[in-house]
Amino acid sequence: MDQNFIDAFIERCPARARILDLGAGHGRYSKLLAGRGHAVTAVSPDCDDPHLENVRWTRADVTAWIAALEPDARFDAVFMRHSLQTLAPAYAQDVLAPALLRHLQPGGVIAIETFFADSKPASSVPFASYWSAKKLHRLFAGLEVLRSEQYEQDRETRGGGEKLFRLADIIVKKPAARQDQPSRFAGFTRPSAAASGSVSLMQYLPR
Repeated sequence: MDQNFIDAFIERCPARARILDLGAGHGRYSKLLAGRGHAVTAVSPDCDDPHLENVRWTRADVTAWIAALEPDARFDAVFMRHSLQTLAPAYAQDVLAPALLRHLQPGGVIAIETFFADSKPASSVPFASYWSAKKLHRLFAGLEVLRSEQYEQDRETRGGGEKLFRLADIIVKKPAARQDQPSRFAGFTRPSAAASGSVSLMQYLPR
C-alpha cells in the first residue's frame, strides 16, 4: 500500500469515527484505525483476534455482509483494501456502491485500494475484476474526489521473492446534507443482484 493513501484516509476521518473496514483480511488496518481511537467494524472471514478493543469483527465475506446489513446502520467512513477486485463489476456498480452510499453519513468518505491489472508474475487465480483509476471514478460518479492514484509497486512476497503490484486507489467524499432538505436516502431500497440495467448514484446524493 502507498503510505500516502492510508495517511490521506486517516486525515479525513473525524475524531472517534465509525469506520467500516470491508474485506479486512486479518485486521492489520482495523487494528491501526482502532489504535487511533476510531470504532471499527471489520468484515472478513479471516478474523485472527476477535477481542481487539474498538474493533467489532464479523466473520463474513463482503456480499453476505452487505445482504444482511441493517437498514439503519451508519458509518462515518468506509475503507476497502484489496477486496473490490474479488467482486464482479455489475455487483460493485449495482449493489455495493449504492449500499455504501446509503449507509455513509453525509460528509463521510470512502477509500478503496485495488488492482488495475494483474501482478507480475501473475497471480495463480485471476481476480473477478480490475479497476483502473478511471473506472473507480465512474463507479463513484457524482462524488467529490479527494485522491486518485494509479501506480506500480515492487513488493517482497512471503516466499522471499518480488512481485510487481499494479494498483489503483481512490478517496471520495459524500456531500453534506442540506439542513433545509430531507435526506434523499430515506426511500432507498437496496437493488437486487439480478436487477437489470445500471444504477446511477446521482439519485442517492443530496442536492
